[in-house]
Amino acid sequence: MISTTQVDLAFLSVSFQQEMGIFFCRWNNKVNLHQFTEGYYTSLEVAKQHESGLWLHDIRKRDNSDKLKATWFLITFMPYLEQAISKPVLIAYLMSPHQKELLLTTQQTQREEEVLS
Repeated sequence: MISTTQVDLAFLSVSFQQEMGIFFCRWNNKVNLHQFTEGYYTSLEVAKQHESGLWLHDIRKRDNSDKLKATWFLITFMPYLEQAISKPVLIAYLMSPHQKELLLTTQQTQREEEVLS
């Protein structure tokens, strides 16, 4: 018998697979900042119930090119997450090749800007 906890929002499906000890988040479409933050806080509430430190986010249908969302995630959410879960959290992302290329290009541009400043 597979033990699963499931929470569904219009833009995000969140589930915890007990047997695997992995927390899954599947983003169903592009989201605005409010949905983005709501999705991560909802995800955290489910993860806290299971003290899950292994997260897999399927972001193939979610836009990941928004600097405001990335900043909120790194500056606001990650410190909160570290305090809320008592064990180390590892987050893996399933993304399209285009999203990966965009991410790598953005990171390279940021490094170049840091060198120039």
